Amino acid sequence: MILIGANAVTGWLAKRSRNIFRSIGIARYNSPMKPTLAFIGAGRVASALAIRLHELHYVVTGVFSLRHDSAVRLAGQVGATAVETYPQADIVFLAVPDDVIAEVAAQLVLSDLQLTRAVVHLSGVHDLQALKMLHTVEIGSFHPLFPFREGTRLKGAEGMLVGIEASQEWLRKALVEMAGALGGNPVVLHEGKKALYHTAAVMASNYLVTLFDVSWRLMTETGVPPALAREALVTLMQGNLDNLREVSPEQALTGPIARGDTATVQKHLVALSGRLEETLYRELGRGTVGLAPGLTPDQRRDLLKLLEIKD
Repeated sequence: MILIGANAVTGWLAKRSRNIFRSIGIARYNSPMKPTLAFIGAGRVASALAIRLHELHYVVTGVFSLRHDSAVRLAGQVGATAVETYPQADIVFLAVPDDVIAEVAAQLVLSDLQLTRAVVHLSGVHDLQALKMLHTVEIGSFHPLFPFREGTRLKGAEGMLVGIEASQEWLRKALVEMAGALGGNPVVLHEGKKALYHTAAVMASNYLVTLFDVSWRLMTETGVPPALAREALVTLMQGNLDNLREVSPEQALTGPIARGDTATVQKHLVALSGRLEETLYRELGRGTVGLAPGLTPDQRRDLLKLLEIKD
């Protein structure tokens, strides 16, 4: 997700003793006071969260990273200390790659967590099971549904969904309050549904970028200058996204399939014949047939037959 590869973590863990994560002492969380925070990891998501929460008057006490220069840089921005061992706080965020969360958590089991109240990971796909070995602290997950890039600032992220899980009510309340302070819409996710939640997010976010790239490459083949093609397609996509804020997907749908226009769909398939994009067009087209509300049974049947996936 953010910071380091699994090989680097494994090497690091092998060199450290069981006392590497020793805590020194923290300010205890006592609602309605804000909990103190610390971050293991200093990548894109950790940086965006730490900086914005600091601006919102949360106290960030420590930042740890295998890349110590990254920890120093982030700590300097939030008035924290770049530490070489486990940082101290009421809530410690694990901002590490998804595939090493459980491994890092296993190392925390060996540390002195007596003065730590909760460990919370930032993964979109993993649920609380990734932290299940941490029996002496509460555990949670906190996932802002936002496209984090290098240098992302969360000041303009009002309305983003924040998926939350927590093992205890005080932690759930603290994370919900934190999400609200960020301008987000906190949602406590149903147990066992985290992977499905993340799948939905990936399809709407990552695959939208893929779909744009496919469309952009096709359009530039027609003689439209690349920059103009980019602007035209972004405007078209943004118009649909704006419509989806106001009406249902069925009402927002336009185009040949919504009209039952098999002749136009046939022309598209001829244009894509023998190309990799043809299969993608057929798959998305069949899904669109199911979405189009005004088709007659004959139109629906004809379109589905036309869009059959070829072996």
